[in-house]
Parts: sequence; structure tokens; C-alpha cells
Amino acid sequence: MEPEEEASSPETPREEPRVPLERADSDGDGRLDFLEVLNGTDPFRMDEACASSTYSVKPQAQIPRADFIFVVDTSGSMSEELPLLRQGILDYFTPLLTTQALDFTVTVLAAASSLGPDFCLPAGRDDTSCDSDTPGPPVNARFLMYDVFVASSNSLSILLDTFDKPDPWMRAPRGWSARLRRGATPIFVELSDDDSSLSQDDFERGLRALDRDGRLYEDGEQGKRKFVWHSIVGVAPPLRGLFHGPSVPIQPTPCPSAPNAGLVYQQLSRETGGLRIPVCDAVNYAALIERLAAPVVEGAVIPCAFNIPLSETLDARTSTNTLGMQLKLGSRQPELLTRAGSQNQCTDRSFYFERLSSAQYTISLCPALCEVIQSKQDAELWVTAACLESSCARSLTHSSCE
Repeated sequence: MEPEEEASSPETPREEPRVPLERADSDGDGRLDFLEVLNGTDPFRMDEACASSTYSVKPQAQIPRADFIFVVDTSGSMSEELPLLRQGILDYFTPLLTTQALDFTVTVLAAASSLGPDFCLPAGRDDTSCDSDTPGPPVNARFLMYDVFVASSNSLSILLDTFDKPDPWMRAPRGWSARLRRGATPIFVELSDDDSSLSQDDFERGLRALDRDGRLYEDGEQGKRKFVWHSIVGVAPPLRGLFHGPSVPIQPTPCPSAPNAGLVYQQLSRETGGLRIPVCDAVNYAALIERLAAPVVEGAVIPCAFNIPLSETLDARTSTNTLGMQLKLGSRQPELLTRAGSQNQCTDRSFYFERLSSAQYTISLCPALCEVIQSKQDAELWVTAACLESSCARSLTHSSCE
């Protein structure tokens, strides 16, 4: 997705029913009227921007840390979802190597052949440690492809079996659990159109027994969970939105193309505060992962650079000409930030786009603005944008369809 940088001013909104007042929030949804006009939403009616991210800083906050563990059903019925998941992982995590808005690791438990032998995230922006002269999938401090076949209903059993056991290529000689870091939030993401043959009680009983270092549970046999479990499974979609939150009851009805609603996975998500997303929907996995990471990122520090917010659907891409930022410092009234053409045109209330490659960009706060924000103990930054229709299912950070 390339910012429409030739256009020096934002796109003209399609409709402006009334003239919004400066610094007013006429519909009470938290976004200033001027930001809504920029996003193409109605400042006099409660509606949401297509793409949005929220960052905030609280006293004593530190850069958030998270260890993602993707458990991927690589059976034949999941063949359409696997390329989308691979691209989504690359699209969400690659810009973070530059922005450092999240200190993360990614572990994927799946058959390496199903996601491609070259599937890897480098350890840093200029790092080439994904290159490997030895057989087997690449590995580095950030990324591990634990090569194991995950069938339709054995995800939980696979997690227990491989917890402290080496993979076939000795990329993880002490199992995937050795990559869990103290102080990092473990985030499990299950991707399957079926259900588990192992019950939740049996799985957690086995997991507690294996977790001798206390990376997943607090001390004690009944210690509190430290992890969050998100489920991309065969659950029927909600009436509105992309996912079911933890307060929504178990949904027994499967979505149209799934044989099972994934009841065991749903229960794990509900009890750990995770989300449940229908696997039948063709979603943008980069935007989905961004949503799964949001509870860890929000309430931490506000970085000086971060990812462009993404549309949740594959048939739309973020319109960068409509992207705006709203900043609230402590008890002050929120204010709209301005977009600078480059760092050379910066002010203490502006931001600019920075090119990572021919296809990827990040948002950078101007140095003076970043200094102001990071000197504060209480700040909130909203990043919102409209979306443009895309002519084909595409990666939203790549500028052409294949």
C-alpha cells in the first residue's frame, strides 16, 4: 500500500452535511469533527472509520512485549486460508522491525511445506539471518517455524507433545516453550475449521504440569493464566463486526464452510479474554493480528513510528490521503495533528510517512512531537482512515495484485 503522496492535501469528503466546529465532537464518539471529515465519516452521526489504531501511554509504562504462538491446522480443508495467514504475518510484523512499537517473537506450529520453505521474519530490519545453508525451515531470535503436521482435531495435543521436545530439524532443541520470554504476554492463535479431540480440562491439566518455569501460569496448581487464546475457527459470524468478544456465550452453530464451530477453542478464548473469529470469512490477516495484539499495545508507550492501520477486509485498502491523527495530552482538549510531506517539513504537531521499501510504509511522528509525547505521563493517540475499494484480493501493504 503506497501513500498517495502526490496529492498534497487529503481527498475531498463525499458529503459534508453541516460545517463542523473546530475542536468539536458533535456526535460524541470521541473523534473530533475535523478528523471525521478527513476520514469520510459523518461528524453528526456515530459511525466508525474503516481503519483505526489507538496508542496510549500511562505512568510507568514500558514497550510492550508479546510472544505469538500460531497453531495452524494444515489439513487439506485449510489450503485456502494458509497463504492469507502467511501474508498477514509478514504484513503485520515486518514494519514492526523498524518501528519497534512492539517487542515480539513469532512461533508457528505447522507443516513447513504448507506455508513455504522460505517463510521467515528477519530478526531486524537489516538482518539477513533468515538465510540458511542447512536443510529445514529458517529460524532466528524473532521467528521459529516448528515443522510439525497439525491435523484437523489435534492442535492441543500437538502443543503438549512439542512443548519441550525438539523439532525434526533441531531448530528448537528444547521445544517451542523455550522461546517464551519472562515479562512477555503469550498470545496463542488457533487456526482451524474443526474442533479439538482433547478437552480443555485435559489440555490445561497437561499444560500446567509442563509449565515448570511459570511462563504460562502463575505459581501454584490453580495459578492464574498468563496467556491469551484467540480462535480463528468455524464459529458462525456475529450479527455485527468481525469477532465475538469474551463476554459473548459459546456459539454452537458453525459458519457455512466449516464442519465444526470449534467449541473447545471457543471456551479457551472466552476464559482467557481472547477473541473468536469465523474462519469462513476472507479477512485481511494483518489487520486481524493487529486487533489481536491491541490489548497488549494499548496502554503502553506511544512509539515514534508505527504501522499504518489496515482495513479488516480483503476488498479494501487504507486510503492514506484520508489518514489523520488525534492527540490528547492529559486533561487537555484533543487536537488534530497535521501531515508533513517529509521530516524536513516537520513541526511539533505533525507526522509524515516513511518509506520502508517500494511497497511498505510506516507513520513517523515528527521528532519534536515525539519528544513532547514521550515526556508526558498520560497521552492518547488515535490514528484513523477511510478505505478504498480494491480490485482484487491483495496484500494491503503491497501496491499491485498478481
